[in-house]
Amino acid sequence: MPKHTIDSEAAEVTKKRRKNLVEPNYTIYVKNLNDKVSKSAMQRNLYVLFSTYCDVVRISYRNKGKLRGQAWLNVSSIEDAELALVRLRGISMFGKKVEMEFSGKVGDVTGEEMPRYT
Repeated sequence: MPKHTIDSEAAEVTKKRRKNLVEPNYTIYVKNLNDKVSKSAMQRNLYVLFSTYCDVVRISYRNKGKLRGQAWLNVSSIEDAELALVRLRGISMFGKKVEMEFSGKVGDVTGEEMPRYT
């Protein structure tokens, strides 16, 4: 991908972030996930997708109740999280266009430890 395209995409993400006043942090909020997919399958797919761009430390996802269709990913690097947000913008998973941004709440969301997929 040409450098100017990545720079313009990063500028767009930065502009949106400033609008929402959410500072870059270690937690990525993902919404509009297909809640018909099992919890383990969704966590595995989120891990595979995001681990291409950043070290995923924990995934908090529920497919029932008020939090269905939403996930929070704790990552080890803010810079890598920014890269993941730029590169993965506009993707679809399980037939739904996924939306993602830095989380307004930083840190552990549910206290659940992420299973290791090795």
